[in-house]
Amino acid sequence: MVHRIKDLLPTLVRAMRNDTNAETRMFTCYAIENLSCDVSVRQELANIPGLLMALCACALKASHELEQLSAIRALKNLGDEPANIIPFSNSPGCFATLMRLAHDNDSYVNVKVQYVACDALATFSHWLKKIAVNGVSMGDFGADGDDGSNNRGGKDGKYLTLPTHQASNWEQWQ
Repeated sequence: MVHRIKDLLPTLVRAMRNDTNAETRMFTCYAIENLSCDVSVRQELANIPGLLMALCACALKASHELEQLSAIRALKNLGDEPANIIPFSNSPGCFATLMRLAHDNDSYVNVKVQYVACDALATFSHWLKKIAVNGVSMGDFGADGDDGSNNRGGKDGKYLTLPTHQASNWEQWQ
């Protein structure tokens, strides 16, 4: 459906931004939540202009508890795709929204919403850790991450863009 109906997603984003009709926002969040269950469209959904920001706004400023829960579940579903770390990072306030809903004890934050927000943050943490661990596990390097040539370049002499996980400093203790 996402691929066949060209204007579907921009229309849903406009409906989520509707300030006057809370019921429209709620059912639009339901639609996005249902679409985000499909693994094959998660990356495309996260890259729709304004979608993540609209979901964050619905999660923070929901007038219905079900709207808030549906919006946070859609964000969590989209976060289950490792490639969506970049769109989430590029959308101002997405991680802040998840952190606020996960750790805020305001009366408007439901326990279910907190749980889903914590789950989404744990998923992102998992993806980031996997990226970091995979970045340093190259076969060309020894246990200390060096091939002996002091150029961090491996056998063919090319520089690798891998993290070293070593702290750097400038004239410490001088």
